[in-house]
Amino acid sequence: MPPGRKPTRSSQEFVAAAIAFADEWGIEQLTLRALGRAIGASTTAVYRYFSHKEALLAAMRDTLIGEAMLGGPSATDPAEQIRIAARAFRRQAIAHPCLAPLMTQPHLQGPQADQIPALISTALYELGLRDRQLVVAYRQLESLVVGTCVFDLAGAPHHLTDRHARMQAVERPEFAEHLVNPAAVEKINEEAFEASLEALLTMLSLKGERVT
Repeated sequence: MPPGRKPTRSSQEFVAAAIAFADEWGIEQLTLRALGRAIGASTTAVYRYFSHKEALLAAMRDTLIGEAMLGGPSATDPAEQIRIAARAFRRQAIAHPCLAPLMTQPHLQGPQADQIPALISTALYELGLRDRQLVVAYRQLESLVVGTCVFDLAGAPHHLTDRHARMQAVERPEFAEHLVNPAAVEKINEEAFEASLEALLTMLSLKGERVT
């Protein structure tokens, strides 16, 4: 490589840097210019791969979902497939809080992101859900999994501290006993997510049995 010439970066390197930037500073602060500064590249180099911010955001979402769904659910039982996919998405959202707000922007399309609707709708169909019930069930799962991630991770990295302060304001002894610090809030969050997921899957399985 000639002296003074910067190494060419791949689109994957830009996406990884954008995810790290957004996790720390938020999606709103991410621009193509800011990404270039963060990674030590020119804005022109960023534009070589991403002509506008939405193209970058779509690539970020697709990468994160692809990593979460890597290998795909291995179970044959449709309820277990949904369970595995839901947990994988939540783990990825916790590891990368920028994923939650990216999921609220449905215009960001990508081949990896498109796998989730296909996987979940197929699993629900195999549970026995049909017609309007299938559509409503899909929406219920989307609200539970994506919605709770968006809410639980809002304000990251200070979300647990903020939630702890809000829940401590509830004047019940149970809240003081079980929410002694922000780490306890995180455990409650995960317990609540698991309980809600299991309750919803039980209800949807029963509906599917009645239909079939």
